[in-house]
Amino acid sequence: MSEKKPREFWRIFRSGCRLLFAFVRWTAIAVFSVLFSVGLALHLPAKVLILPALIPAVAILVPRPYQKWCWAAMAAAAVAVWGWIHLPLTGEEEWKTYAFQVEPMEEIPDNAAGRYEQLVEQTKESIFTYPYTEQEDQLSYGGAWTPEQFPSLDQWMERWEPLLQMVMEISRMPVCRFEVPGDPVRYERQQLRLKVMRAWCSMLIRSANRDLGMGRNESALEKQLTIVRIAGHLYQQGTLLDQAVGYYLEDVAARVLARMIVEKCTEPMLEQVEETLRQVQPNWNENWPRILEREKLLARNIAAIFYQADSKGRARLSRDVGLGLHEVLGYPHVRLFDSEKMIRLAVLVMWLTMPASPEAAAAMIDERYDRYARLAEQGQDLEFVDTLPLWRRGLHCRSLVDWYAKRQVSFYYPLKRRDAQHKALRQATALLIELRRYYLKEGRWPEQLNELAENGLPAEQLTDLRSGERFVYRRTQNGFVLYSVGANGRDDGGVQDPRQGKDDRLYWPTPDADSAFGSGRVVQEQSGKPPAG
Repeated sequence: MSEKKPREFWRIFRSGCRLLFAFVRWTAIAVFSVLFSVGLALHLPAKVLILPALIPAVAILVPRPYQKWCWAAMAAAAVAVWGWIHLPLTGEEEWKTYAFQVEPMEEIPDNAAGRYEQLVEQTKESIFTYPYTEQEDQLSYGGAWTPEQFPSLDQWMERWEPLLQMVMEISRMPVCRFEVPGDPVRYERQQLRLKVMRAWCSMLIRSANRDLGMGRNESALEKQLTIVRIAGHLYQQGTLLDQAVGYYLEDVAARVLARMIVEKCTEPMLEQVEETLRQVQPNWNENWPRILEREKLLARNIAAIFYQADSKGRARLSRDVGLGLHEVLGYPHVRLFDSEKMIRLAVLVMWLTMPASPEAAAAMIDERYDRYARLAEQGQDLEFVDTLPLWRRGLHCRSLVDWYAKRQVSFYYPLKRRDAQHKALRQATALLIELRRYYLKEGRWPEQLNELAENGLPAEQLTDLRSGERFVYRRTQNGFVLYSVGANGRDDGGVQDPRQGKDDRLYWPTPDADSAFGSGRVVQEQSGKPPAG
């Protein structure tokens, strides 16, 4: 009887242990299966999904006799990871934030970029300290004015005249190549440069209007054409911001040139305008592939913040992301983790969620940019591609790259539209020149555009490239009206109002400065704040 009790106890104990083991086993299978399913739903990276998948996979698929070896291997791997996390960090001074190589500056004789950069550094603070009231701002920017009207503004403008002469001289140089903004530091310098150059152009318009008020028409025209030549220098860069600002500046210049052409230009001045426009081309078709490559390079160098390299060319995930933010973005150097164990744990998390090498990250960036670029060039609207919000695309770095790449490539559409608008604007400017020539010759404006064709102007120059319809021209009591119909193909009387579905583009008479450029836009630029829109 006494011998049966221990045996019975051990039998019950073993049965209980088996039941407990089965409970724990199946609970673990259920829990990790749920975690794996949640990971799939959230599109977690494959390296993360493997972890919750291992336990149910071993418990269900691996034969019982071999399972203990699998559990032992996983335990050994966990111990190795634990030991690695607790290892001290050594030789960290040898590792620096990784960087993808940016194209070196070309050695170009008589490169205008260097002189522009000197002026940017010289004027980046003082150019935004305008002394005039809002009324003086609008009137001096919108049309001719005299020193008697605004004496204090005239004195201030006189001090800037030598600098404007330098800008005009630099703009005549045929070649301009700035450094490629292939990393965040260079990109920030590019933004400052463009901000200051736009302020120069605003100053040139104001100075040209002063010249007009004083009867110096040739000087005023030269300052207006300087803006066009500056736009031409920006077109040479093949970057997203330079291309966009180049279009903007030429659009602004075209508005003030239209008034000059119709009201002031002599035949030699008209020829000067034509020659300048022939020399300045936006090169959109050639620039778009360059824009794409440089946007990819910028994205690669943003991703490089999370990697480090040593003098031997080895690369690894960064042990100090705070240092990367400091070196690449200029932020104060703050260690994100004080504990070495937390640093190692952060590296482990990055290894699970990011490409293990900067080359792999670059390949992913290139692939996503190229995908969206192909779709855009094929005419697909990226607004309706991958429309899920960022958090629903998946908790992985690829979804973030997708979001950023789609956002940057989407600029293809507005730039392409601006190029079409640019061609139409150039065509309208050429037509204004021909109308002025007719006036200089006949002493009156033509009654119809056909009179220009009768004088030898090719008929295709009377057709707007954007709409495929002829420009609309009407004589008025004091002059004429010139505009093109918009995409709706309907003559809306030269009115552009999206709220009413009217999309004509008016070329003459030019709108008032306040409505054409917006006084708020001008004031914002002068205060150093980025313009809206």
